[in-house]
Order: sequence, then C-alpha cells, then structure tokens
Amino acid sequence: MDMRALLLGLGSGMLVATVVIGAGEMLSPEAPAQPSAPAQEQGQGTTPTDWQKAAQEAGMIVLSKEEFDQKLVQSKTEGAKAKEAELAAKPAPAPAAPTTVRVYIQSGMGTKDVGQLLKAAGVIANVDEFVAARQNHNSPIRAGIYELRLNMTPQDVFKVVATPP
Repeated sequence: MDMRALLLGLGSGMLVATVVIGAGEMLSPEAPAQPSAPAQEQGQGTTPTDWQKAAQEAGMIVLSKEEFDQKLVQSKTEGAKAKEAELAAKPAPAPAAPTTVRVYIQSGMGTKDVGQLLKAAGVIANVDEFVAARQNHNSPIRAGIYELRLNMTPQDVFKVVATPP
C-alpha cells in the first residue's frame, strides 16, 4: 500500500466520522444551553436557589459579591491594624555588638604607644601586660592596619602585629 492511498483513506474516514457525529447531534433532543432569565435573576435576588439552600445546609456561608467585597476590605483593615499593634508592642532588636576592630599602627610608634592604642580600642585589657609580653618577641611591631578581635591576649596580638606577612 502506498502512502497516497493511506492518506486518502484516512481523510475519507475523518469526513465520514464528522458526518455521522453531526447527524447524531441533530437527532438528539436539545437541552437548554443557558438557564432562563428568571432562574438567573433568582440566583442574584433574595429568593435562595437550590444550590444556595444546599450550601447553607452543608454549613457553608453564602455571600453576595458586594457582601464578600465588604468583608474582604474589613478583614484587610483589621489585619493591618493588628500587625501595626504587634510591631508597636515588639521592641526593636538591639544592633549586634562588633567583635572585631580595625587598628592603625603608625610607623615609629613605641611598644607603650601601641599598647595604649590597643587598650583604647578594646583589644587588650592592660598596657603593662602588653609591654611585658613584648620582651618574649624578637620581631618588631609592624606598621599597618590590622583587624583584631576584642579582648585578645597580648601574646595573640603579637602573633598578628609582629609576624611578617
């Protein structure tokens, strides 16, 4: 069987099926496509329709579009007021305290000067301990900008500021 005969048979079959289905539609009894005008008005009026009665019997709330829109606006307003009250009652969180500081050690500063700078920045607690710890390190304190943790020991500070990069 060649392709042309196959396509011709397929097309013919589709035409016959369309005619048969169309004839069947013409012979079947017609159902109304849309409800009558009084039934539409009844659904929007004050007389409940069957579906409204069934919905109310099932425990559902039946609202008109206007009632729904009104309740929606009311709900949004109440929600916004409740959120405002919640935010007003809750204190603002305190900003997190920094755990590191940047320190600029200038060229020519002595050990005591660096110790005072580090104490003022909160890196060390005692300048004299820093000066005493300096005796255990042979490397000089290097000038530059350092990011140091708060409350470090003098030995840890020397590991950072006296160690070559």
